[in-house]
Amino acid sequence: YEESLTDGLQVLRYNKTTAYIPHLDWIDDYQKQQEHDFDTEHLGSNRFATILLYMSDLKEGAGGETVFSHGWPPNQPEEDRVQFQDALEALRNSGDVSTMLKKNSWEEKMVARCRSRLNIRPHSSRAVLFYSQNPDGTPDNNSMHGGCPVIHGEKWAASKCMI
Repeated sequence: YEESLTDGLQVLRYNKTTAYIPHLDWIDDYQKQQEHDFDTEHLGSNRFATILLYMSDLKEGAGGETVFSHGWPPNQPEEDRVQFQDALEALRNSGDVSTMLKKNSWEEKMVARCRSRLNIRPHSSRAVLFYSQNPDGTPDNNSMHGGCPVIHGEKWAASKCMI
């Protein structure tokens, strides 16, 4: 571990309805117009891996999960996978978020995505490590992730990115 090859530790606080859109921890510079370096005080470089540390507990159904939008829950048979439209319809029928999120908002769609794709519920002392690059240095699109809206409670986490 070399401190100079990491971004600073970021502490994250998510209040009710706070979320983070799905994204890659990757700098898109396919035209090679920016000169990346390993100095995080300057431009920095692409992140090789990210570790997300959870510092609070959220109960089942409270939201706040980290969702990997291209992933399916492991060991889930293909016939049991919940498609996005089905998850969205079930969410609307449940009334879980109808008073706090607007219909067709990106936040409502995030909750449906969180209920249909690979997600990790916050639990204090739990950590998630994922890689942003393939071994050849290209972006790993399977690392597309986001923070699901918090429905009940508050989420605290910290992230550390390796470059």
